[in-house]
Amino acid sequence: MKLLLKILKYIISVIISVIVVLYIFSVLFEKNISVVFVKELNKKLTTEITASEINFSLLKRFPHASIELTNTYVSSPDVTGTTGLNDYPDTLLYAGEVILTLKIYELIKKNFLIDRIDIDRGNINICKGLSGIYNTNILKETETYDTSSMNLNINNVNIYNSSFTYNIKTTGLYIRGRINNSSNKIDAGKLSVGFKTRASMDLSEFKAGSGYHLIGSYPVRINTGIMISGDSILIDNSDIEINGVGISGNCNILTSSHQLSLMLSTHNASSNALTQILPVGVNNLTERYGLKGLVSSSLVLNGKYDKSSPLLMNASLVFEQASIIIPRTDISIDKISTNAVLKIAFREGNDILEARADSFNALIDGSGISGSFFYRKEYNPYIDLIITGLLPSGSITRLMNIEGLNSKEGTVRLNARFWGSSHQESQNADLNIMGINRYINMGLNSVKLSLPGIKKEIDDIHGNIMVADNIWIDDLSMKYNYQNIALNGMISGFNSWLLKKDPWLDITAGLWSDRIDVNQFRNELTFKKNAGSGRDTKLNLNLSLICDSIILGNFSASLFEGTMSYLPGLVDISSFSMHSLGGSLSGNAAAALVGDEGYEFRGWFDVNNIDISNTFSVFNNFRQDYIQSENLEGLLTGNISISARADKEFKINKKDLTVSGDYSILNGQLVDFEPAYKLSNFVEIEELKNISFSKLENELIIINEMITIPRMDISSSVFNISLEGNHSFIGEYDYHIKVLLSELLSKRENPSVSEFGIIEDDGLGRTSLYLRLSGDKQGSRVSHDTQALRAGIKEDLIQEKQALKSIFREEYGWYKGDSLPGAGADKTRKFRIVWEETDSIRTEGDKSVEKKLPLIRLFRKKNIKKEESEKK
Repeated sequence: MKLLLKILKYIISVIISVIVVLYIFSVLFEKNISVVFVKELNKKLTTEITASEINFSLLKRFPHASIELTNTYVSSPDVTGTTGLNDYPDTLLYAGEVILTLKIYELIKKNFLIDRIDIDRGNINICKGLSGIYNTNILKETETYDTSSMNLNINNVNIYNSSFTYNIKTTGLYIRGRINNSSNKIDAGKLSVGFKTRASMDLSEFKAGSGYHLIGSYPVRINTGIMISGDSILIDNSDIEINGVGISGNCNILTSSHQLSLMLSTHNASSNALTQILPVGVNNLTERYGLKGLVSSSLVLNGKYDKSSPLLMNASLVFEQASIIIPRTDISIDKISTNAVLKIAFREGNDILEARADSFNALIDGSGISGSFFYRKEYNPYIDLIITGLLPSGSITRLMNIEGLNSKEGTVRLNARFWGSSHQESQNADLNIMGINRYINMGLNSVKLSLPGIKKEIDDIHGNIMVADNIWIDDLSMKYNYQNIALNGMISGFNSWLLKKDPWLDITAGLWSDRIDVNQFRNELTFKKNAGSGRDTKLNLNLSLICDSIILGNFSASLFEGTMSYLPGLVDISSFSMHSLGGSLSGNAAAALVGDEGYEFRGWFDVNNIDISNTFSVFNNFRQDYIQSENLEGLLTGNISISARADKEFKINKKDLTVSGDYSILNGQLVDFEPAYKLSNFVEIEELKNISFSKLENELIIINEMITIPRMDISSSVFNISLEGNHSFIGEYDYHIKVLLSELLSKRENPSVSEFGIIEDDGLGRTSLYLRLSGDKQGSRVSHDTQALRAGIKEDLIQEKQALKSIFREEYGWYKGDSLPGAGADKTRKFRIVWEETDSIRTEGDKSVEKKLPLIRLFRKKNIKKEESEKK
């Protein structure tokens, strides 16, 4: 034990002695050694090294000696074309502290053999000018007669907490960052130099040529070996971690030809971290689509790294659990799984030459899709995208991104392909897949859809829609507000419209519905003026319509069939037919937009057995109160043409209304019609309460707000009359009535007495009475019609003259050159009524035509005898 203590004391004494000796030696020779060292070092360099303080020590790095330089400055040699290469073009190195480690036994022999350099708190600027010379080339060429004791065979260089720049102007390579710690072992031979580097740094900027430019703050860890031989730089078995992305690989650089060959691989790298270190063009692309997930890759980068030609990269990528966001929508494609191939040219713009995924699987809103993708850069990008899957209908509407279009229920079976060249307005523009060839087939199942401009949703949509250059709609059925609708059709010109080459869309379709309530549709539409995308659209619509029931206000019809065509400003409904108002209607109609004034309508209608009372009731008595639906009975048949104008609110302009047509009324009744009671002076009131007739035929004319009734014969339950007249829209009317006096007298209690005086009947019942019924909304009156009487007398005289000529022609051959129209028997007048200024009437018993003209009978004797012989 005592021996051990003696040995320990001896060792401690030796150590203390050595330390004291070394300290004394350092103090005694510090100044001399420092001055000699700097002097000898500057002999080896083409530039000058200065330091504010130099300290020598044999203890700090024992068993090596060390020289510590404070605030060391190494100026950069004059390299042609270095201006603007870095922030400090005159500085190669500035360091707060530099420690040089030397071997003591070589130092005793007065040789300064530097074994290690440690640089702390430094600023390092390395550059290569246009002359091709690095500013690190500061060693003087060794001469045979060189007697310097300085040996710069440095084996280790360690750098701590130092910023750096590296700039090669001829190739456009620029690196800037901060070294946290770096350990570099150097193995220098006669023909080559080897480096082994372990470093941790923060990369601020990296630029390679004109294609790759990275700016930010990226943590980097490096563990690599570098071999420099001649103009070849080989980086082998490298492990690099940039921004948390682990990369392994190797690289070969030929500095004389600026040729680069790089092979790298990653495994399960975060796509978010990876995209941050990708070239700007690729980086922007991935950011725009929000790429996330895990990526394993293997890439090869070849080419020149100067500004004359691009670097070409071929990469194989494996995506797992990846996701992207479709631009301008909130749709995310999740859990993407695919093997892809990517080719990129690193140059101005960083063009993606080719991207291909032969198959992929993914989820959209939890529903699976699959497909393939191909992209090739030509003059314009070429795309080939295939997508199939069963998707929620809401995903499709969100993908279309049209305001007011959305769906909350239903599924869509999607089969789609987009292919062809697409023009991009700029490098950063989204791919315009709608501007290329397309085939989209959508099978809709139980879809509930909201459309812009329609308040309520369309329910239970089933069917198929195919979109290519045109759009085909096949067996599309739906429900809207308890109305079942089915649709088949085609939209032509869709591709030209989509590309804004032609604003016209030609739509040909067939539509069926069990019930269409026009009022509901009209009230549910909420279209706004100037609504839409601003695209100029012009429609050419041809629609075949079949509807079991149509409702428009109080009007309803069944079994409607028709064809409608539409052009901007013109609607034409042709060949329609329907059952309504107890009968049937058919015809054609058209409506045209007349500038800013409103609309013009034309219509040609055939009606058959329409219930008149029901018609007046349905159409609110046509907005008049002179004759009401309860006053009329009967069935209307005929044809009517209508021309009208309306304003923007569809209010008819009465002045421009024109109606004409022929009609007949069967089994008609005029019930409790107040103006008819004005004839009570001639007919019992009870009989006037219900005037019925079996058939009435006439024309209908409406023009200039006036209804014109041409002369017609009416055989009614009260009397037989001839009637004509006018009835204005403001309620003023003027009717001319011709009635057989015998019928009027037969309706009175004393047929031989009239309020106009005593009337004698010749027994033939042919005396006519001419009356005039006129009035307005305030009241009406009945008076004798002298004008009509004169016209009647004139007509009778003409008929008698023609009858006489006819007899002369038959009996004696006279007047053969005359063309005589036949006179109707009902126009022959038996009596003549002469109206006086007083309230009495003078009636003369007129003779018959033959009594008044006895020569007629004489001239007819020959024919009478002939008739009698024929009877025998």
